[in-house]
Amino acid sequence: MAQDLGAEFEAGLADALAFVAGGLGGWQLGKACGFDAIAASAWDSQALLGLLFILAGLGLGKLAAQRYKRMRADQRYKRMRAGQRQPR
Repeated sequence: MAQDLGAEFEAGLADALAFVAGGLGGWQLGKACGFDAIAASAWDSQALLGLLFILAGLGLGKLAAQRYKRMRADQRYKRMRAGQRQPR
């Protein structure tokens, strides 16, 4: 059970870190392109485009986390099939 808890903790941490990193990356990319949703004083088209950059970054971060979790699950499955013990 402890191994399952460790795997679930790793998956949750990967989700959270990739989601936040993706959002920050999207914000910085939008800011570099001149679309800053955070510092905007009004919701004009530039602020909305900045928000779209942030949302795209969040989605890409979530996608990266899912790929990481799938890769780790495949590694655990291959170790199990080979008869190796799972690391703690």
